[in-house]
Amino acid sequence: KGGDDKMTELKTKSEHNMIASELLIKEHLHSSSVHCSYYACFQLLQYKMYYSLNLSEKEQSSQISLEGGNTHKYILNKVFDYLKSKPELRREHSNFKREIKDLKLLRTTADYKNIKINFELSDKAHNLAEKLIRFINKEIKNENT
Repeated sequence: KGGDDKMTELKTKSEHNMIASELLIKEHLHSSSVHCSYYACFQLLQYKMYYSLNLSEKEQSSQISLEGGNTHKYILNKVFDYLKSKPELRREHSNFKREIKDLKLLRTTADYKNIKINFELSDKAHNLAEKLIRFINKEIKNENT
């Protein structure tokens, strides 16, 4: 049961990060907003992987360690494989893959590069995150919902 609570908390964190992203944009804190937009998607994907692939947090951690320790790469690849396995989502899979990678690139630029992040970039990240979250919620089903 503890794993269930933690995974539910990831969904809540995802929702909070989208709220934070919007508030940070309003306060002209654009780099931080991009960070929150990306993590809103990533945390929701972690939550969905638990339910759609029945991968407990412990199993995910073990697999991540075996595959070199890159949590983001592991989760994203699992999602890509899941979407690829659904023939009706073939076109959407390609779009999703490109868009999540674009959002991740915006996040790494915002977090690590000596580049000013302006409103256009933070707004782009926020809108992209909203679009991705709608897709994730629609196409990656929870087995218990």
